[in-house]
Amino acid sequence: MEVLGTVVGVAQVFETCISTYKLICLANNVGKDGDQIVSRLQWEYYRLIQWGKRSGIESNSPSNRVNWEVAKSLLEEQQELLTSAEKLKSKYNLDIDDEILTATKLEEKAAETSSSLTRFLRHLTAAESGSLRARAIQSQNSPLRRLRWASTGKDKTDRVVTDIAELNDRLDYLLDSVDRDRLNAASESLLRDLITHCNNPNEVNTINALLNPSISDSNQALAAAASLRQIRLLLAPPKGSEQRSEPRGALQLLELRPRRLTPEDSTQTLKYAGIEPAVYKGQNVIVEWKVAENPGWDQLAKYVRRLALLLSKMDDPSFHTLPWQGLLPWRERSLFGFVYRYPVPTEQLKGSHRYELLYSVIQSSAIAPLSHRVKIGKDMAETVLQLHTAGWLHKGIRSENIIAFFAQNEEILPEKAHLVGFEYARPDSTDGLAITQLPGGSLGADQYRHPRARGAHRKSYRKAFDLYALGCVLLELALWKPLAAILAETHPATDEERRHSNGSPINEARVPSLLSFQTCTSLQVLVTHFAGSMFCDAIALCFEDRAFDDNSLDRQKTVLEKLGKISI
Repeated sequence: MEVLGTVVGVAQVFETCISTYKLICLANNVGKDGDQIVSRLQWEYYRLIQWGKRSGIESNSPSNRVNWEVAKSLLEEQQELLTSAEKLKSKYNLDIDDEILTATKLEEKAAETSSSLTRFLRHLTAAESGSLRARAIQSQNSPLRRLRWASTGKDKTDRVVTDIAELNDRLDYLLDSVDRDRLNAASESLLRDLITHCNNPNEVNTINALLNPSISDSNQALAAAASLRQIRLLLAPPKGSEQRSEPRGALQLLELRPRRLTPEDSTQTLKYAGIEPAVYKGQNVIVEWKVAENPGWDQLAKYVRRLALLLSKMDDPSFHTLPWQGLLPWRERSLFGFVYRYPVPTEQLKGSHRYELLYSVIQSSAIAPLSHRVKIGKDMAETVLQLHTAGWLHKGIRSENIIAFFAQNEEILPEKAHLVGFEYARPDSTDGLAITQLPGGSLGADQYRHPRARGAHRKSYRKAFDLYALGCVLLELALWKPLAAILAETHPATDEERRHSNGSPINEARVPSLLSFQTCTSLQVLVTHFAGSMFCDAIALCFEDRAFDDNSLDRQKTVLEKLGKISI
């Protein structure tokens, strides 16, 4: 009976908190920082609703794995912060007015807001909590009070909201580990979608305030993607957006001097093409060259500097690229060099080491540990998800643009690889489309391109095309064969095509499409045999050809999730 009484008490406090959140979010605008405060409160409102569902308190079927005494204490503390002006005065030195609300005022419309993020979160919480609000209002035995946050300062109010978020964190930790993991995964997925749809640097600031990178690696990855998106928006804010939240001068780009770049081997010369090793001021580096053709040096330089600035900020491990050294503009040669440092030495890479392109490793090594191939595939999928979240398209994903580092006498594929090949990358936006360049038309590169991204009548580049290229790399990792060999075996040429192929298994006139992967049973059987059904499912998603929302990240998230579930 005592436990039942505690649960009933928890339900009452929970319902009071739910209705009170609605009242706070109805309060008057609190100045230019008001939208961020309201958005953060709306997010904590949403989190509490989800906790109520996971704990069972919302459906009157409370979990017996939750410590309800502790839950009641945390909810009561949260209720005080939401309703007690006296509490806020004593703890935070905040002078806040409040008012008693009647049933009529409980149904007021929300105050207008200029923030699309705030409007979205209001819509989300309204959809999630309709029945909860009705039940909460009916259950009140005493009048509710609404705090007037307009009379407070932002810094002090931030402290209150941060403490509310911490109380919700502690409520989450009361859940069973499985429920907690599912709750966190759902929240992180929603936050990623919110980042993707932000078109204003200030809204990205708000989402950053919702994240706690110290909690988990996934939260840290979200914060990194949000920061990259914010930089992109600051560099080229879309029409109709608010004024930049920080000046361009705060974003510095290191430009390197060409005369200080020398060959790695003093007996040779630099090729000034593709990806090659070099030495800059005595330090081993890797240079990725970009040729300045059309639209001319001056116009291209603006775009390249934007791209280089983004690359310089991709230092979070979730991007799986090389550490950035600097941009090397070389006008006399009509070249730009993206210069990367070697990765920080690890236990496996002590002493001297070398790098190889994944394409070359696949050709030269007969075997490679499946666990390492799965890890590389998962890392590449995470990179694609991170770039798309930040609003960038890679446009050059293939095994020739993936670098692995080997200890000097090591031949076995390591489990860590790095994606480069950013020379044609651009923002996934109208302004990005205006400065796009057509990538090189080599036959090898065409094999990784979506069928609708090939030829004279190609479509403008989109996220689905990056996914197609990712699927090609995953297929190579699964079967441990070059893509050209896989295509030649699964799509054999006709006699007529052989006569015009000059002995090449794949020719320019016939680059097969892998959009048929889902109906190609023989290829699916091979992948399943060599890498397992989960790996096969991830590849199939990359080659899916049905119509879908290109603004959505559902496929990217599912591919990463499937690869992450593979246990070897």
